[in-house]
Amino acid sequence: MKSYSHWTRFLTISATMLISFLSLADTREDSAPSAEYGAVVFQTRCALCHGNFGMGEGVMPLIIKDYPDTNLLSFKKNTDVASLRKNVLHGGVGDQTNDMSPPWGDELSYIAVESVVQFLQLFYTNNDAAVNLLEKTRDSITTEPKINVGMVVFRSRCMICHGRSGNADGTMAKRLTIPPANLVKSRFEDDYLINIISKGGQAVSRSYQMPPWEGTLTKSEISSVVMYIKTLRE
Repeated sequence: MKSYSHWTRFLTISATMLISFLSLADTREDSAPSAEYGAVVFQTRCALCHGNFGMGEGVMPLIIKDYPDTNLLSFKKNTDVASLRKNVLHGGVGDQTNDMSPPWGDELSYIAVESVVQFLQLFYTNNDAAVNLLEKTRDSITTEPKINVGMVVFRSRCMICHGRSGNADGTMAKRLTIPPANLVKSRFEDDYLINIISKGGQAVSRSYQMPPWEGTLTKSEISSVVMYIKTLRE
């Protein structure tokens, strides 16, 4: 029953939102498996749940209440090559991971699967090197900005302060010493919005409580958020 409940919540998320993220598929195919290529596949296929750095900070856990733990460091057992390959190919059902981990065997090539396995080996044996590899690969993945992607990112990252509709009435708004910007009334140009989202409020002489998202969000995701913010305006 618990498994069914999780899947029910999962399926209530808009199909367009999911498709927007899952369509950020890797656009290259290396000639041989490598941890470097595995990091690219991880960013385009796995970060939605596991987060950009594998620490469980993905969009899905932030959107869905009671979503299972997706921090890869929580699953340090069975991290040998055979177990990692089995989990990538067949998903987490009946395994040591949660049952919402999907199977990728029918969607990824042999090279992609083996590359992800190599990357996960690196993640568990030399986490700093794996995280550095993820940081290096993030902005090398070029995808077109999309409003639907911007909506998902906004609701998972920005809504807590700016509110669901951008009216500065998020859960955290009253706790801040400086009120968040009302995005419905805002008329800032794209370059300004990209700058403040990337660098944070203090960098543009605004609220120091507005965090910088550069390094957490890709350039494409930031541009997608800007596109979505403009749809909130009066």
